Amino acid sequence: MLFEALVLVIPPALLYSWYTSASTNASSGEAEEHEVKVESVVSDAFGISILNQIRGLIWNDSIMQKGYDQHKNGMFRMPFLGQWPTVVSGEYIRELARAPDDHLNFQATLNDFMQLEILVGKSVSQDMIHLPVIRALTRQLPTFYPEVVDETQYAFTTYFEKHGKLQKDGWTSVKAFDTFMAIIKQLNARTFIGLPLCREEKWEKAIDKGGANLTWRALFLRMFPEDRRAGVNEYVKRFSHVLEDCIELLTSVLEQRRAMREEERPNDLLTLIMSRVTDEEPDPRTIVGTYLVLDQVAQATTSITFVHALYYLVAYPEYADVLREEIQEVNGDSTISFTSLGELRKLDSFLRETQRLSGFSDFSMNRLALQDFTFSNGVTIHKGEFVTAVGNSVHHDPEVYQDAKEFKPWRSYDQTNAEGLGKDSKKYAAVTPSETFLAWGLGKHACPGRWYASMLVKHLVVYILLQYDIKLPDSAKGKRPADLRMVGTILPNTRASVLFKRRQGVDWD
Repeated sequence: MLFEALVLVIPPALLYSWYTSASTNASSGEAEEHEVKVESVVSDAFGISILNQIRGLIWNDSIMQKGYDQHKNGMFRMPFLGQWPTVVSGEYIRELARAPDDHLNFQATLNDFMQLEILVGKSVSQDMIHLPVIRALTRQLPTFYPEVVDETQYAFTTYFEKHGKLQKDGWTSVKAFDTFMAIIKQLNARTFIGLPLCREEKWEKAIDKGGANLTWRALFLRMFPEDRRAGVNEYVKRFSHVLEDCIELLTSVLEQRRAMREEERPNDLLTLIMSRVTDEEPDPRTIVGTYLVLDQVAQATTSITFVHALYYLVAYPEYADVLREEIQEVNGDSTISFTSLGELRKLDSFLRETQRLSGFSDFSMNRLALQDFTFSNGVTIHKGEFVTAVGNSVHHDPEVYQDAKEFKPWRSYDQTNAEGLGKDSKKYAAVTPSETFLAWGLGKHACPGRWYASMLVKHLVVYILLQYDIKLPDSAKGKRPADLRMVGTILPNTRASVLFKRRQGVDWD
């Protein structure tokens, strides 16, 4: 349903963005002649540029790679979603990360893409209450982890049952992407909304529809001039009540929790959001909107990263045995804990290499210029223009990573040991960004939820390795399912199956 909606909405939204961007390009072309220009990888001439915008949707990775190869350690412009962002690499990545927020702003980019001020409200778009909420979640991960552990068995039982009950001695084929999207959604729900609501079908359906509605409504609003979007949204609400249904469903929960003393409230994300909304009578739309934004981001990043990792596990079964040995060495016969999860250095290296080779996006560190900003090379990003950094191109650069095209799971583990950094070093950890590892961005706006996502992915890998044997079906011929590239995003194969079998000696009662 969401895919069909995007197919209908993206072309006109793209056309409008292209038209307004073309007007901006024309006016910027009249700037002073001494201004340093940034070369476009493909033509941005009026008329031809719309064709290149379409190319940018389909072959974004090849255009990005061409720009990186031609302008390594420099800058270039390329088409993307109706715009012509300036893409930086090399030394300018650090400059972009350090640029002041009142010049190059990350939140403004998010606001523009998701139309947060109209759809969610100023608490998210301007006050950014979601950021302290995520930081509070990160600080409390040790207390949230037991909830995740408890929910995992329920989630696997529930969603594996949909693919036929796993036999003790037989293999069961599971559609990996769909199944683990559902499982991770369930684990997120336990962390975000808690029991019993997280297991209620009406809540699951409402959040699914709410998140999808938020996405397509934002794309739809981008088809209209900025001063008309609020009015258009009011009109759309007459025919689409999905967000309003989410608000209605959550209102009773909010009323119950407001009646509790703070120390009696459940330990979940909703409570954290409520604690950050200081209004005496907080707008339920603000709370629901904040919840939906965080749920959408957490669902996408965690699910995509995990399924990528799962495909590497089944494509290289010899590494699964090494990881099982590490789990046994660290944990012994004890139940896995949050602390021991952090001591699995080879698993951490495995996940960092997964993100390096199958990263989330071709882009990193998206920013919108709130006022003119000039880089050290004299290039000026004008107010209203977008600037971003290369993503996967630097991860695949043989001048940066030896054997860059190969999956070497112990790459960062070996590098840490070779530099004598010690087992507690986080220099090459999966959650540590750098100019050459941009999976999470860089600087103060690096993804604040990366510790939660990393915890969840590690937990699922450990759970699967201890409970199941896994392999590719014979039809795969031992090859990892090919990644899918769509609109600048690198998705794990959405149709591939993985075979699961319960491990011998595991107590299933």
